[in-house]
Amino acid sequence: LTVRENLSFWAALYRAPQARIEAASVQFKLAPYSDYLAGALSTGLARRLGLARLIIAERPVWFIDEPTAALDSASSEDFVALVEAHRRRGGVVVIATHDPLPLRGARIFELTAKAAA
Repeated sequence: LTVRENLSFWAALYRAPQARIEAASVQFKLAPYSDYLAGALSTGLARRLGLARLIIAERPVWFIDEPTAALDSASSEDFVALVEAHRRRGGVVVIATHDPLPLRGARIFELTAKAAA
């Protein structure tokens, strides 16, 4: 499937309006890649395509694993802005990451493995 077809698929699944596809495409700067096959995207672009589903699905709680892995600094900043906007609207975000994210007022839980005895 192309980038456009992927976004359309998720929009149909979540019964999301066309406006959310456009918002996701703009937020993650996917428009220039609309006709590219998703399987041929770079790792960073593929990550942006996956994150675009957050906008399309419009769910109150997000569980995300390593969202900024393979993203350039501009895309990471876009992701942080998206998370902050979601939180301002009352949304909840649970993120598992090794990368520090500049999220104001976030509760951070550091999980470490116990050494074997």
